Amino acid sequence: AGLGYEARSAATGDGPLVAEAGASLPLPSDFPQDVYLPERYAVNSVMDLPDVSVVNLSAPGEVSALFSAARARMQAQGWTQTLAAQHSTDAAMLAFEKPVDGARRGATLSFNRSNGGGQVVVGVQLRRPRLQ
Repeated sequence: AGLGYEARSAATGDGPLVAEAGASLPLPSDFPQDVYLPERYAVNSVMDLPDVSVVNLSAPGEVSALFSAARARMQAQGWTQTLAAQHSTDAAMLAFEKPVDGARRGATLSFNRSNGGGQVVVGVQLRRPRLQ
């Protein structure tokens, strides 16, 4: 059963999103361009709460490679890392903050190996700006 993946420009991480064949929910239209997404992914779920948005993805690859790519991309986009944890070769987490208009945005990224198929479940939790 093929997963649908979204493709982004590998060089910059931005550019138009192009859906490949398969089942994938759409990425929210207001998803920030400065937040890491894997080069290829399928959107499994989207949840929007008053102060937080959560997007869960499936991506091909290894936890360690996605973890490293996310860290580099977020820091290149001006995010400050506040947490890095690797629980095992199959699980890792990163947290970041970024100032915006006198407030701070927050982003937490989790990476967990999926059972079978060489997939990683990537969780992206975005906290809306809070005053400092």
